[in-house]
Parts: sequence; structure tokens; C-alpha cells
Amino acid sequence: MPTGPFILSLSLFCLGQPAGLPEAATVEAAALKSRMTIRTAQLTVRRYSENLEKPGATGKAEAKIWMDGDRLRTDHTIHQPNIGDQTGRRYIECFHCERRDHHLMCPEVDNVAARLVHRAPGSRFQPVHPTIDPRLLGYCVDDYGLLWHDRIDSYIGRSDRDDLRLTQEKLNGIDCQVVRYSLLKGVAQIAIWFDPARGYHPIKISHTEHAKTDKDGFRRIVLVDPQPAGRGMWFPRSVVFTKQLDGKLYYRETLDISEIRINEPIPPETFMLKGMGIADGVHFDITSEPMTRRSWVWRGGSLVTYDEDNKRLAAQGLLVEPEPTPLVAPSRPRYWLYVVASALMGIAVVFLWRGVRKRPA
Repeated sequence: MPTGPFILSLSLFCLGQPAGLPEAATVEAAALKSRMTIRTAQLTVRRYSENLEKPGATGKAEAKIWMDGDRLRTDHTIHQPNIGDQTGRRYIECFHCERRDHHLMCPEVDNVAARLVHRAPGSRFQPVHPTIDPRLLGYCVDDYGLLWHDRIDSYIGRSDRDDLRLTQEKLNGIDCQVVRYSLLKGVAQIAIWFDPARGYHPIKISHTEHAKTDKDGFRRIVLVDPQPAGRGMWFPRSVVFTKQLDGKLYYRETLDISEIRINEPIPPETFMLKGMGIADGVHFDITSEPMTRRSWVWRGGSLVTYDEDNKRLAAQGLLVEPEPTPLVAPSRPRYWLYVVASALMGIAVVFLWRGVRKRPA
């Protein structure tokens, strides 16, 4: 009677795969399972970008990320001299902040109000700054600024693909299992290199599209360097993303990831205003019940209305009221001046007329 291994080998032979290799779906399931066991994450991402077609067009930023289930907070700091006084300033963005379905946007920039906005449950929206699920790092082939619209299965395990196949190859001396498939009726070709020795973590993803006018096509590539993240888990140490057109490299982005803490408790205050270190006096625009008023002030670790804030500042002697301008009675028209002036002009005319008459002929 045929044994289990014999049946497995026969099935793989029928699928056109070498004996001993698992199915592509099995490899992808192992990679997804490892990543989906992440329930909480804390990490720092330092981002360096370079447009190779424009000399000097570089970017440098840092993001501190906290994730706990569907709660997500990112503190952005951009280090670029061409953005004026915003360089080096923190920008806080938080989903499900303070309460469910609320989105916080808090720039530490003078004269710019923070916003706490209620969103419909399950709605997707574009963040002002890249705010991503950290589980996407190394699992999608997009630059950091576009990862917000991806899902964990945007490339690994997606269903709308054709010509799915699995091969075994070496990449930089590493034995990899490579999943390949096509999208958009063959227009896009995807290849993902998985490293079985590191928990089937992808170490390279390639996305190539061929349009009618392309020679070598448009290609996006992600190179990943996984590191141990505790309890048999792996997480990227670095991610390098590049774009090529017709074989010419024109964009490169490097993410250096550090201070990684996976599945460790995160204090609830991390996702609340009082735990974000917001500067005293920041103005807030809030669209949320029961706070029906839109304008608030962050003062002394809580939100207060403008009236309450002014009363408190006045009681502390910190509110300087402008001195009242003394009232001045409106001046009345001085009619007597007009009368005197008219009389003098009349006398002058009379004397001139008499002088002309007495002049000898």
C-alpha cells in the first residue's frame, strides 16, 4: 500500500515540481504564520532615500513605531534642511488613539493645530506621514511611503495570481525556496526568495512589469536582512528598496531597523494623549462626540476649552490683557473758524478794490 511520503512525492511530480520540495502555498503559509504571531511591536526605523536622477535629492527621517493589535502610533522626525523650521520636529500620528476609530495628527510645529478626528469603523485613509503596520516590513515590495495601503498578503499568499510555481535556488550562497507567479494576465512577474533556515523569512522580492513601450521593464526590488527577534522569530535588520527602468537604477531607499521588541506589553498610555509627551499649550481641533466643540487646548495634561484655559492663565497671572485704549470724544466742527476766515478774506478784497480805484489814471 503506498505510504504518505510516496503519495506526496507523486503529487509534487504531477504538479511539475522536483520531489522533496513543498508546495508554494506551504512555504508562504509558513512565512505568514511567523509574521502573524506578532501581536505587539515596538521599533525604530531610520529611513534614507536617494533619487539618483536628481543629484542632492536625498531624504532622511526617523520613525518610532508602537503597535498593539489594531492600535498603531508613529512618531515621525524628518531631518531635511529644505523644509524650514519643521526639520527635526516631531509629528505624531496615531490610529485608534484615545478611543476607538479616532485618528490623531499632532505636528510639533508653531501655529499648527493638532487634530483628533473620528473615522467610520473599518474605513481606510491616507496618513499625512507614512504610518505603517510594522509587520509589512520586508514582506512587500514598495517604498516606505506607500506601505500604508498594503496588506500582509499583498505579495505573499495572494489569490489573484497565475502560473504559481516553486523552485529551489541559491542567493548569495543561501539555499532559498523561490515562489514565482504572474499578475495582470502576465504583465507583472513576481518572484520571492524565502530562507528556510530563518523561519521562511523573505530575503528578496522582485516585481517586474513589462508594458508595450518598455525594453527591460519597470522593476522594483526589496532586499531584506533578517535578524533574530526572540522565540524563534525573525524580523528585518535592514530593508533596501530600489526602482529600475529599462535596467537603469534611479531610486534607492534604505531602512535601518533597531530597538525591536516583539510581543512585549505596551502601556495603554502609549496610545493616549497623556502618554505622548505633548507640549503644553498645543491647540486641538476635535471632531468627536461628546466633545461637540471643535477648539481645545492641551494644558496641564488634559484638554480644556479656550475659556477655561484663559481663566486659568489669568488666575496664574500669565494672561496679559491688552490695556484699554482711552476713549476720546469726537471733535466737533469749528464753524467759527470758517466765519472769521471768510470775514478776513472779505476785508482784504475790499482794501484791494479801493487801492485799485485810487490809482491815478
